[in-house]
Amino acid sequence: WYNFYCTNQDGVAGIMISTENPTVTVDVYLSDQNGNQGSQIPLYSSEPPITPTTPYGISKLTCEHIINMYTKQGVIQGTSLRLGATVGPMLTHGVVFDFMKKSRDNSENLEVIGKCPGSQKPYTHVDDVINGIMIISSLPSFRQAYNLCNEDSLSIKDLAAGVLEGMGAKRSLIWKDINWAGDNPVLRVCSYKMKDIGWKSNYTSYNAIVKAVKENITE
Repeated sequence: WYNFYCTNQDGVAGIMISTENPTVTVDVYLSDQNGNQGSQIPLYSSEPPITPTTPYGISKLTCEHIINMYTKQGVIQGTSLRLGATVGPMLTHGVVFDFMKKSRDNSENLEVIGKCPGSQKPYTHVDDVINGIMIISSLPSFRQAYNLCNEDSLSIKDLAAGVLEGMGAKRSLIWKDINWAGDNPVLRVCSYKMKDIGWKSNYTSYNAIVKAVKENITE
């Protein structure tokens, strides 16, 4: 995990050093909600103390602090966007991709890792994410961090239903009671900062899943 941590930190630090060139004035870092990974407190807003307990979460938070440091020094105008699980066309991995593959391979059952109804978290369609990035990039100044994701929360059980709806398929869910220790069982996010600057999600978490599945079927 040490190499993983250093790769993230050194990568962001290197970009910050390069932005000391006066032609570069704006930097938007795409972080994610896993900066809170392993914490016992759901990340409701961008303001509370964040105390990750996994290498991945720690590396994300470190990168955010690097961005903030350079911004406070006046080297750049920078901010961090904490994304939720983002879905859309051309998926190559992730739970939606896995469920689609499993459904194609098995016409009767869909194997689901975890205990019913599974963890709950927000999912956001990439179209809404891009819209948020464009809004942020046009601002004359930024706050330290923004949550850019839906405020609703979707369980794995409901996510599976969305995948099957998008595929026009019916499967029986077979649960395997295996969980990852670092996962947040429930994650709900407050995106009021983004709403204050005019961002609005066009798709709920469930609708984002259904739309993404249909997009990947037609590719």
